[in-house]
Amino acid sequence: MIKSVLSAFRQLDYPVPVVASDAEMPDDVAAAPTLSIRTDIAASAGLTLDASMLNATLLDGRRRASIWSSAAALVVSRRDTLLADFDAAKATLSQEGVPLFVRDSGGTAVLQGPGIVTLSLIHVPSSSQLEASYESLRAVAAAAFSPWGIEVGFGAVDGAFCDGKYNLVVERRKFAGTAQRRRSGRFAAALVHAVILIAPDLAAMTRGINRFYSLAGASHRFSPDSCISLRDLLPDANHPDLVAASIANLARAASAWRDEA
Repeated sequence: MIKSVLSAFRQLDYPVPVVASDAEMPDDVAAAPTLSIRTDIAASAGLTLDASMLNATLLDGRRRASIWSSAAALVVSRRDTLLADFDAAKATLSQEGVPLFVRDSGGTAVLQGPGIVTLSLIHVPSSSQLEASYESLRAVAAAAFSPWGIEVGFGAVDGAFCDGKYNLVVERRKFAGTAQRRRSGRFAAALVHAVILIAPDLAAMTRGINRFYSLAGASHRFSPDSCISLRDLLPDANHPDLVAASIANLARAASAWRDEA
């Protein structure tokens, strides 16, 4: 996949970014890359990457961005771990070959996997208000998908997984789930990220999330009809090329955002 992404940059005449591997992540987190693109990794590796970049920004105050896609996994919030039957649900899913990981940001469960891309922005916020960081995320996504004529806004969507007023919305349906975490170190820093629906099977994705909550003893039930993917918006586009081109566009937009500082 990474070759496809780099090829997409060259075809679109975009600068080719530096791509960091696990081996290239420095021991000194302050020297961590300011843009990292990872594909076909474990979801846990993506979460670790974001945590490492957040730690680096806590030390040096620099803007950073990561873009990654992973193998199938369920990623839940710490709030989800408090559900009555969480441990039993995790064990059942593990036996079925679905790994479960816990993220540090808020919200509810999301499914990572093929056709889904995570965009993370890490920065020193200019305001204590969460809205400003979410607006940076929306603006980067809007810039990335504008070449396809897609307008990205905010809004809650009834029946959507991980719902909230800062969903990224296209045509009144959920296009990406968002969450945010803030920490203090030498600098105060925010990690804000979006799980973007490029070309997943929305019905299967929603069934997987609903199954987790059913096993965990929660009443949450979500509908695939509340969501929309880039493939839905561009039905004639080729699936692998669409994911690669989306990552290339996101990297270009994230680089521009990083360089504004």
